[in-house]
Amino acid sequence: MGKTGTAQKYDENGRIASGKYISSFIGTYPANEPQYLFMILVDQPSAGAYYGAIVAAPYGKSFFEKLFDFYNLPKDDTSIVLEEVVMPDLVGYSLANALAELKKLGIDYEIDGEGSSIKKQLPPAGVKIKKGDKILLIT
Repeated sequence: MGKTGTAQKYDENGRIASGKYISSFIGTYPANEPQYLFMILVDQPSAGAYYGAIVAAPYGKSFFEKLFDFYNLPKDDTSIVLEEVVMPDLVGYSLANALAELKKLGIDYEIDGEGSSIKKQLPPAGVKIKKGDKILLIT
């Protein structure tokens, strides 16, 4: 079980620092009566994305996979195995058409910007992701 977070950073004068974020993921296993707890913090991610679901959660997924393999642990009953889909190329799509396509594929999203068309996407087209994963659309 896990939870993502995205927080804005403050400068030395106590004001919100423009464009500076901390992305996080905290995970436990098993979901009921946890025996393992871990937290991932990414201070000022620099790949263009800053949402916890985009930046930190993939590390959480990798950690869980390694934990299960190393200790030969079963996934608990709250684990959901999701079907993989190939990330479509949405750059150039109108926002409405991009969201309709993501809905058909079962992909969750965050939007950064206030434009009406997609300028960039993370992850890029062609990458395999699981249904329910969250991607970033930049307008």
